[in-house]
Amino acid sequence: MYLDDLKPNIDRDWCFVEEKFDIEKNRHYESVFALGTGFMTTRASIEEGFYDDDQSFEFERHMGNTTLEVMPAAKSKWGTYMPVIGARHPYLRTGLVNLPYYLGLAIYADGEKLDMELSRIGGYCRWLDLKTATLYRTFVWETRQGKRINILFKRFMNP
Repeated sequence: MYLDDLKPNIDRDWCFVEEKFDIEKNRHYESVFALGTGFMTTRASIEEGFYDDDQSFEFERHMGNTTLEVMPAAKSKWGTYMPVIGARHPYLRTGLVNLPYYLGLAIYADGEKLDMELSRIGGYCRWLDLKTATLYRTFVWETRQGKRINILFKRFMNP
């Protein structure tokens, strides 16, 4: 399915839409587009990730410096959370545990790995349809060899 076929079907009254990919705003959109069932929630992280964005860092918050602390600079934050799974936190008693991310993909074409920052991308659009609780992301990827590939991601959570 091509982007031109999808865009007319976006109901602007029921959808949050991102029409241009901006790495500086990516973490904000990951939060806004998060999907959950009440039992599990997953951030709307880009499935293929970014070449220089380490997801294995740990960050411990301290109660005394919450207004001065600086979060680590990251382009994305993979996240899967279940409200019933917590862990002991030294200051807050219990903290929400970030479970392993199960949606990671590595996409290759013509020996090139897809990366939203480094690859040639056109026609980008990502939107969350609130009627169907479905997250869509579509774009055209042009490889270094000149091949144009239409890509559509569709994500939903089954209660």
